[in-house]
Amino acid sequence: MPGNRRPARVLVVIATALGLAACSSTGSTTTVGPSATIAPRAPAGASAGVASTPPAGATTASAAVPTPEPTAAPSPSPTAAPSLVPDTLRIAFVSTSWCTAGSSHDIMGAAPDGTDVTSISCSAGHDVDPAWSPDGTRIAFASDRDGQWDVWVMDADGTNQVRITDDPAADDHPSWSPDGSRIVFESERDSPKGLTDIWVMNADGSDQERLLAMPGSEYYPEWSPDGKLIVFSHFGGSGGAGIWTVRADGTKARLLAGGPLHNPAWSPDGRWIAYDGEPHGCKFDVYVMAADGKQTRKLTDNQEGCGGQDKHPSWSPDGKTLVYGSTGYEGLKNKSQLLTVPFAGGEPTLIVPYRVEGLYAGPYHPDWSPVR
Repeated sequence: MPGNRRPARVLVVIATALGLAACSSTGSTTTVGPSATIAPRAPAGASAGVASTPPAGATTASAAVPTPEPTAAPSPSPTAAPSLVPDTLRIAFVSTSWCTAGSSHDIMGAAPDGTDVTSISCSAGHDVDPAWSPDGTRIAFASDRDGQWDVWVMDADGTNQVRITDDPAADDHPSWSPDGSRIVFESERDSPKGLTDIWVMNADGSDQERLLAMPGSEYYPEWSPDGKLIVFSHFGGSGGAGIWTVRADGTKARLLAGGPLHNPAWSPDGRWIAYDGEPHGCKFDVYVMAADGKQTRKLTDNQEGCGGQDKHPSWSPDGKTLVYGSTGYEGLKNKSQLLTVPFAGGEPTLIVPYRVEGLYAGPYHPDWSPVR
């Protein structure tokens, strides 16, 4: 996992290999059970991005490298059709929704109980890594629709999709600051091939700068609820693999928990960090720990066994429940579904199954809106 240039894309491969062949119909609404539906969207528009600005020098191991001066931030481009996204949408995730020619992985959404499954981003390409803005009105995500991985933002109904980075190197895994003014993301720009650093920018894509560069790679950055820290995973180089935090100004990087640990996510009150990993074997499970790295507790026990994956935990707004992607649940080996589990512990609940017939397969990487 650490040696893979895109470690977060493991389930993309799974969904592509095992689920995409089932997707074939568009332009209709499909019902799952008594109430869950998918409403395919019309293709979304896109706009040009903005160039990066010179990085700030705050690193732990290497100096930042100048990048070109920025251009003006792009203006939003409207989508072509009225929104079909229901007001109940609270969990964004990635799945397959052949809603337009050339589409593959799209940002989709569902109500917290798994109903009202809806295609949101609907582009000719791969759209991944959804991240809600603090006010619940926008979603940042990564897309390769223009031939390179860049960070995009859109309104929560899929309209006004705007590319806010524009660099040949991969930019992905965005996360918003608590006040919604800044976005932190990972990028391969100005780094040895295959390695990533943590960058930050304004929410409109201006003032892009490298925040942290350690030997190896930093992945999955996420801002703390109080805005003071950014949590991330580190692999390779010196310093140790695991979950780390760094101050929002790029100083005082600190290891919280060592091992092959991924996708850290702050609880709404900032007291806990959820993450996934395989610290004791060959399968991924979801864990939580206190914000100081202590009181570690395992929340899931993947049913698939070796090779199984419970990944990408995300908290409900009240902090009582986590949603995550899982393979192997109820015997569906290698097929991803969305489940929830209580923070206090207990049995998981299936909310979005592997397939809604004809329209998507393999939902994964959920992000729960901070707004109820």
